[in-house]
Amino acid sequence: MRSTPIRRWHEMTTALQLLVAAPEQAARAARTVAGCAFDWCYFGTDLSRQAAVAAVLPGAHWIRVGDALTRVATEMKQPFLDWIDTIGRQQGNPVNWWASAFASSNPLESDLFLLVCYTRLVQEWLDADREGPRRLVIVEDPWLALTLRRHLARHPRVTWCGGSLGACLQDAIFWLAKVPRVMGATLLSAIRSFLIVKRVFRHAAHDFDGVPQPLTLIYTWIEPRSFLTPGTLTDGWAGRLKELLSRQGACVKRFTPASVPPSLLPRLQPLAEECVVTPRHLPLFQIVRAVCGWHRLQRLPLIARCRGWDYRWLLSREQLREWGQADFGYYRLGYVAMRELARRHGHRVQTIIYPFENRPWEKLLCLAWRTAAPHVRLIGYQHVWVPSLLLPYSLATGQSERAPLPDLIVANSAFNLARLLEGGYPASRLVNGGALQYEYLHAASWRAASNAAPAAQTGRTARTALVTFPVSRAHAWSLFAALVSEFRHPLLVDGEPVRFVLKCHPALPMERLSQDPVTLPPGMALSQAPLRQLLPSVDLLLYVGPTSSWWEARLHGVPVLKYQTDLLDMDAGHGIDGFSVQYCCRATLRASIEACLSEVVEKRPLPEHVVRRLFDRVDEQLWVTLTG
Repeated sequence: MRSTPIRRWHEMTTALQLLVAAPEQAARAARTVAGCAFDWCYFGTDLSRQAAVAAVLPGAHWIRVGDALTRVATEMKQPFLDWIDTIGRQQGNPVNWWASAFASSNPLESDLFLLVCYTRLVQEWLDADREGPRRLVIVEDPWLALTLRRHLARHPRVTWCGGSLGACLQDAIFWLAKVPRVMGATLLSAIRSFLIVKRVFRHAAHDFDGVPQPLTLIYTWIEPRSFLTPGTLTDGWAGRLKELLSRQGACVKRFTPASVPPSLLPRLQPLAEECVVTPRHLPLFQIVRAVCGWHRLQRLPLIARCRGWDYRWLLSREQLREWGQADFGYYRLGYVAMRELARRHGHRVQTIIYPFENRPWEKLLCLAWRTAAPHVRLIGYQHVWVPSLLLPYSLATGQSERAPLPDLIVANSAFNLARLLEGGYPASRLVNGGALQYEYLHAASWRAASNAAPAAQTGRTARTALVTFPVSRAHAWSLFAALVSEFRHPLLVDGEPVRFVLKCHPALPMERLSQDPVTLPPGMALSQAPLRQLLPSVDLLLYVGPTSSWWEARLHGVPVLKYQTDLLDMDAGHGIDGFSVQYCCRATLRASIEACLSEVVEKRPLPEHVVRRLFDRVDEQLWVTLTG
């Protein structure tokens, strides 16, 4: 493939010029442009590789692209969703399509949207045709580099150092080699769970025996904290909904996902009468068929173009990663389990309530029950918050008529309901039912205790900063690595060392966040306590999005500091009028924390009307009416 000779970097005009290189080619690229003034930026999520690049470019000016990337993502959100919807309408198997990461469009599960936004950012730079320094663009992903090179090969202001098909072939071989291992491991895990279920529940009562009609089922995730209360399941998402409905005379049971951690299956045995254990309804041959399913994009040449760019290489990359990961098989397994439940026992069920995030398993749940038991009313409960760039909370144009969505979505506040409306969800399917997960924020006892907290802390000089991490590993690691690096030596405020309490997302504990054993600097400690217990005793919340922890902190009256990465900011623009959030980055992290903690701030919970705007009071009558 022809490319612009590198010597042109010394000959071209003062208009912005780009040299695109892989991380491994950074040193060679730097030698190539020796004697020229240039800045550099990094397209990717691997901080260790970015640090290695920075080490070989010590004299060059690094520019942040996170803000520009987020702005481009905001502009591209709807065109991207419409493109993905167009791809979906060309696929023949709806189960495989809705089980795929393509259909999800979720930046937490797929890099496709991020990579597309990188291409648009480069296009924007070139279209601007403004004066500027030469810019070295380090592109981490070989498929992105190849996409850029194919589209811009003859552009007079772009030079290439790497970005060939060979790196993509190496990546393809890596992911193809994973396919049999991942499929085999997934199948063995599913069969192991099947055998455990047969042994553990051999003498247990059938979960639908003696159940009067109609029945309401509440989908409940099973994790260690589900067993905090002896004799019953604790639901961190739906709160007291089961008790609320049961008190009004409804027949309510919880039901589990199709995949439950094997170590927790025996703990469900004593709860068999109050809980439908979904794995009990999976035949072995259906498990094998589901896990060994295969998904291949159809009509690739016809669906690859979006906004004038050909993205077939990025689509191929996405497909390889789907084959080499277990999610697709588990989503199909969930569909089969829901279909079996609906086929065998759908006549007993009137309503299903599940936590709504519009993820693949939810769409397959809706698809299965609509197919096998169409009379059942499906209710999704939007339980946390609605980030602007978490794409599943937005729909393609007209998609509400085609996608397997619930009959009704119950939002937890008027604010989040408005965000769903902005995302294209029809008003006829939206109601505000209040925040079951955050009911404590409306309790008089909590407000009284929070108002008393400042007096109890009078005279205390030691400061505590609570650090919350999101489920996104790239974002979480960016903040964690900065903390460990910047605070090897304690930070002193008023002569006392600052204490850092680190709280990981339940789905991304520290052992998954860090691949190697972690030794925390002095003054840092991990905590698994819930936020409601931690916030009254801290002086600052430091967070990186996407997470709703900052909402909860502000409602407690705790000052908030947001760490900005050089990645896509998925909750950008999600601020609330009257809510001030300060920002910091790696270079300003230590100074920003010191400045925040040096201020004397009296913490008091925000007024009730502000709390209700974000996390409304539970509308008990609405819930009773919906399930009656």
